[in-house]
Amino acid sequence: MEAGRRCRVRWSWMTVVLLVSVVPHAAAEPALPLTVRDGHCSWVLPGSRPTDQYCLVVASLAHGAGPYRVRIVTEATAGPGSAAVEVSPPDEFWRQQVRATQERLQRARQRQAFITYPPAANPPRERTFHLFQGEQDFHSAASYAEIQARLQAVGKRCQVYVDRDAPDLEPLRAAVADAVRAFDDEVWPQAQRRFGGVLDVDRDGRFTLLFSPRLSRLCNGKVALGGFVRGSDFHRDLAAPFGNRCDMMFLNADLPAGPHLRTLIAHEYIHAIVYSEHLFGEYLPAGPRRDEECWLNEALAHVNEDLHAYGGSNLDYRISAFLNDPARYSLVVPDYYRAGLFRSHGHRGGSYLFLRWCVARFGEVLLERLTRSNLSGIPNLEAATGQRFADLFRDWTVELAGGKLPSARPAERLLCGPRMTELAGCVDRECALTGTSAAYFLLHSLPDQAVKVSISAETKAELQATLMPLPQGAARLSLQVRAQSGGYRLLLQAHAADVTLEAVAWEKMMPGECRADDTNYRPEAATAFVREWFGDPQLKAGETRISKSIAVPPGQESVVFKVSAIDGTGQRAFAWAVLPGF
Repeated sequence: MEAGRRCRVRWSWMTVVLLVSVVPHAAAEPALPLTVRDGHCSWVLPGSRPTDQYCLVVASLAHGAGPYRVRIVTEATAGPGSAAVEVSPPDEFWRQQVRATQERLQRARQRQAFITYPPAANPPRERTFHLFQGEQDFHSAASYAEIQARLQAVGKRCQVYVDRDAPDLEPLRAAVADAVRAFDDEVWPQAQRRFGGVLDVDRDGRFTLLFSPRLSRLCNGKVALGGFVRGSDFHRDLAAPFGNRCDMMFLNADLPAGPHLRTLIAHEYIHAIVYSEHLFGEYLPAGPRRDEECWLNEALAHVNEDLHAYGGSNLDYRISAFLNDPARYSLVVPDYYRAGLFRSHGHRGGSYLFLRWCVARFGEVLLERLTRSNLSGIPNLEAATGQRFADLFRDWTVELAGGKLPSARPAERLLCGPRMTELAGCVDRECALTGTSAAYFLLHSLPDQAVKVSISAETKAELQATLMPLPQGAARLSLQVRAQSGGYRLLLQAHAADVTLEAVAWEKMMPGECRADDTNYRPEAATAFVREWFGDPQLKAGETRISKSIAVPPGQESVVFKVSAIDGTGQRAFAWAVLPGF
């Protein structure tokens, strides 16, 4: 670089995402469900103080994948503020049908239980298992590998086999011992109490764990997994290699003993319970038998991780991916595999947050209701809660906009969400929504000037809109990112109230699985990074601060910068800025 150019700093605007304080636990006014007709919705914000703020949640209830284009226009207008509020309670026929289903399921739960068998005195010392290693060719025997396994450990409720091809090393022996202890003392008893039971397929009185290094070479060597449960293993009439006729889970032999291993066991065991209860439980004998839809199935398993509190290694990056870009991720996805979303972390992060919110609202009994049922998907959810999905979805998106993340959330990521976009002044903005997703916006009143807000989308998007007035004086942050030779600088401004910066971070918009290099956030160094980036963490209302130059990993992926702060009343404010990928 020439000497003369070293003296000049060249700024270029990248992207501006100005966002928003979270809603305190008691908002100034209740959220307003706005009336939508044929994909259109409009209302008028009254002219008022410039500090008046509103959070707008725009959602799609469509079950299609989308994306659905949504247009939002704000313009100055004359006249008083007005908004048409939607009032559409469930009809009585729907209520009666749901109550009848609830009563039938509850009666069945009181009399249903899987047969229990005494633990086998002498489990086989060796067993042959079959593992699917192909991609979509499930009906081809050539897609299955034969595993010769030795009995490694026997517990009260489980037994562990190890692939003979796995090296007999101390870390694997420690992992086996850890797995037996965790399953017998924690995973099994808590799952029995909160969720349900597992069909004892081979009638040996124990659940089988199989450790194999082959889980690092699935899908013809393209995919590595920590563990999984396969429904075909739970059918006694399905011959090898297509099923193992065994109640079991597969675990990667590379897993070390510790919280992550225990988390995976807690997660996968719920899949075994859900499959057993849905397929073999006699709850609604006349109805179809099918496994739970993927979005609820994974949510149940992730919530169980949270209840065990082993750690967030299997969940935190999924939550963060969803919060970074919530409009990208559909909540309701019946089959992740068929939709090509098996490795989409944001979808699972969103489903976890939704079900965790439902459990907080309806209690842990909801987990058993969802699991011990022959229903699946939305009908199962509505029968378990007694509420329509559309109402649950609206209430969840509103509370999520208020920053109400689960109290037991992991701390390995800076979770500032959901990411919002500011609509300041008169704008004409478009966004894209997938089906059953939501986008979040911050609106302002103009001084002494009413603002008309119009939203339009194609009818099949099944638009849902909710307006949340924010309390007067709530702190707000705005953040901009500028490119500079060798890195980026952030321009941060506080509005309406003084704040104390708590944490700052950059993160890949779609973080990878269990990867520490896709974010610079470290919980133990959160304050240190604040001072390194911005200096004094105290930021006065109206004050603007420019960060030091920040380097991010090179690549084609989008990066999001995040800032978290707290105001004098104890309420948090977040801000985001996105650096687009190439």
